Amino acid sequence: MINQHSFEKTLTGSNEIIKVKAMSEEQLRIKILEGILEATEKRLEHYIKLVSELREKLNLK
Repeated sequence: MINQHSFEKTLTGSNEIIKVKAMSEEQLRIKILEGILEATEKRLEHYIKLVSELREKLNLK
């Protein structure tokens, strides 16, 4: 649905402007893949930190 409509809205309380632009199928696919990549990076960072903490605990004993 986002690839069919464009609009702009000003929020009355904060005077912030929200813009939604129409996107092609390719642009939408790229955005989805970027989101998946970002989530994967965060998950990997979490696992790396967890493994590091576990190694420290094992080395202290």
